[in-house]
Amino acid sequence: MRPLPHLLLGLALLASPALAFAQEADVEALHRRGLTLREQGRAAEALDLFRQAQALRPEPRTLARMGLAEAELARWADAEQHLVEALTGGRDRWVRHNREDLEAELDSVRAHLGTLEVRSRAPGASLALNGGEARPLPLSAPLRVAEGTINLEVSAPGCESARRSVAVPARGTAHIDVDLSCRPPGVVEPAPPPAQPAVVVVAPPPAPPPAVPPPPPPPLRIMAPSHAPDRTTRVLAWSAWGGAVVLAGVGVAGLVAGGAAADRWNDDAQCLGPGRSRESLCAGDRDAAETMGAVATAGFVGAGVLAATGTVLWILSGRGSERPAAAQALHCAPSLGSPSVHCAFVF
Repeated sequence: MRPLPHLLLGLALLASPALAFAQEADVEALHRRGLTLREQGRAAEALDLFRQAQALRPEPRTLARMGLAEAELARWADAEQHLVEALTGGRDRWVRHNREDLEAELDSVRAHLGTLEVRSRAPGASLALNGGEARPLPLSAPLRVAEGTINLEVSAPGCESARRSVAVPARGTAHIDVDLSCRPPGVVEPAPPPAQPAVVVVAPPPAPPPAVPPPPPPPLRIMAPSHAPDRTTRVLAWSAWGGAVVLAGVGVAGLVAGGAAADRWNDDAQCLGPGRSRESLCAGDRDAAETMGAVATAGFVGAGVLAATGTVLWILSGRGSERPAAAQALHCAPSLGSPSVHCAFVF
């Protein structure tokens, strides 16, 4: 029987090509998906996939594609670093085939970068750019940063922090020396004096005001209602009666005129003749009689309605409205010297 270590070694040798092939397939799949995302304008997602591919199998091709995605995201310093590593990272067939394009892209990236040199003599000083993570000073190498204004902060133990704004030119270098205000070694700031206890002065409560007897209640005044006729309602009543008289006159006039037209219509001497009918001779009298009869009826009916309305308004106006009568009032007040109330009418 074959020993166990030899058996395990044989299984590992058989599995190694399969694992390598699976890893190769995963890397190529990540590259294909990353390139598709870049074409769709999703550079941040593509950059994550290229990072995964680089972790599975580091190679210059992946570094170059990471740098191209970072350039699209305006991460100029990272893009420069990865493109330089790809171009100087050995003989890679893909990099050799695309070297001219990669070098042109690197030059375009460097058009957005400048160099920043920061120095400080304070021991233990550190530098933070744009509120980012602090790094110790002195720097091992000048910083490559995006062109424009950079906000930096230099701090050190026992020193007051200093903040500066520096303009970094494209393809240029900005130098800055930062001096910090520090305490001499071994000098300890004196502790603040203890706070003195506050003295609280308690004032005695104010004396209550002297009791003042309440004023006597005002006299009870009972107003007697009085009724006065409503002048507006009476004016409306008179107006209704006047309208009734006018309509009655219209009715009488219509009755008289209609009667006269009817008499002519019924007069044979006027409305009959040889070969002539009553209709042809006196048709206008018949129409006038009918019209005047309708006018008389409408006048009498309207007169009756207005007469009734005026009567109702006259009755209502007699009730009047309640008003306080100042001339008639009942006055009540407490009697002096006895627990009683005295009331009297005043006229």
